[in-house]
This record gives sequence, C-alpha cells and structure tokens, in this order.
Amino acid sequence: MRRWTWYGARLAATAWLGVFAACTRGPKPLTPADIAAIQHAALTTVFIEREDAKQLVLLVQAGLDDPTLARQGPQPELSALPIVTPDTAALALGIPVTILTQADVEAHFKANADAWPAWYARYPGAPGLATITNVHVETQSPNAAWLIISRSCGEHCQAAWRVTVERGAKGGWHTVNAIALAMPKA
Repeated sequence: MRRWTWYGARLAATAWLGVFAACTRGPKPLTPADIAAIQHAALTTVFIEREDAKQLVLLVQAGLDDPTLARQGPQPELSALPIVTPDTAALALGIPVTILTQADVEAHFKANADAWPAWYARYPGAPGLATITNVHVETQSPNAAWLIISRSCGEHCQAAWRVTVERGAKGGWHTVNAIALAMPKA
C-alpha cells in the first residue's frame, strides 16, 4: 500500500511539473514559412477577396511606424507597431506585389501635382498604398496569430484592420476575422 502512495505522489508531482512547464513556456517561435503563410492569408482576405485588388503596393522601411495607424489618434499599442518587409516570393499572392520605400513614395507625391490620380494611373488595380506589421502569436493559443494591415487610398482615405489567422488541423493558416480599426473618411 505504501509503495502505491509513493508512486502516486511521484506521478502527480511529475504531472504538475509538466503542466507548470507548459504554462510558463512561451509560444513556439514562428518559422519564416509560417510568417509568409500568415501574411498571405491576411493580405488575401483583405485585398484580394474583399477588394478584388489586381496588384498590391507595399510600403516598407525598417523601423517606420505605420502612418495610417499613427493618424488615427492615441492608440499606443497599435501606432508603435513597426511595418515589415515581406518575402514577396513566399507570399505567392497571385497578383503583382510592388515594394516601395518611404523615399519612393515621397518622390512620387513631390513629382505629381495630382498625386493620387497619378498613383492609380501608375498602379492600376491597386487598393492604394498598403503596410503590414510584424506577426504576433496569440498568448492564449500558439495556433493563432494576428497582424495589422493598413492602407492609404487618398488624401482623406485610410483604413486599417487587425487580422487574426489560425493554424488548421493540417497545418495551413487561414483568416478567422478581420476587424476594422480605421475606416476611410469621406
């Protein structure tokens, strides 16, 4: 009888140690393939499925905060998220993706008096100028992640979405929701 009590106590202690270790361990880091798949799912949902974009123009610059979110007022948890440069080949969106720096964008708007009409003439079928932030793993679920996608589409037109993506049973990532954070202003 005493042997089973000792064995049961050791088993319970080992089980609790395993539970504690699992709870204190952070989420598993995402691989570059995971990040590309998450970006693909989010960009496809927002721009290809919802807006029928024929091409995508992304603003990228290391350390640059998202300008659309910064204009929305005090949202420190969102406006300080840096935008990232995606691997356009790994995205495999099925539409052309053009990467521009802040200097490229500034040069375009300085050179064209009719800035946005000239933009859409140069990038037909694009939904404006888009950005994406780093991918963040949900703390409650290592199989869920989110990122912010935003776009500028005119002088008084901006939009931003918090897109949540989940890993399915077969390992693929799919969008579960896209919540509007900022909508175009008339």
